[in-house]
Amino acid sequence: MLGLDPHQRLERRGEMVRAFYSHEGITWTEIGTHWIPPDFQVNGVGLTNSQNFYSASGNSAYFDYFELTEGWGFLP
Repeated sequence: MLGLDPHQRLERRGEMVRAFYSHEGITWTEIGTHWIPPDFQVNGVGLTNSQNFYSASGNSAYFDYFELTEGWGFLP
């Protein structure tokens, strides 16, 4: 959606990864949880965009900032 500056956040704790979404970067809403198999080897971190190829909407995602930090807990 043009004109908005939405934020996405991924937090990992052990084998659990939680995804959050925010319109302004202050109030976060959890949008999903994923469990990584215990024997999975993480080789890198990155971002990607996916869309419905059967739709003519032409939605795109632009990532202008990416940060990887150690956290001290999950957001409320």
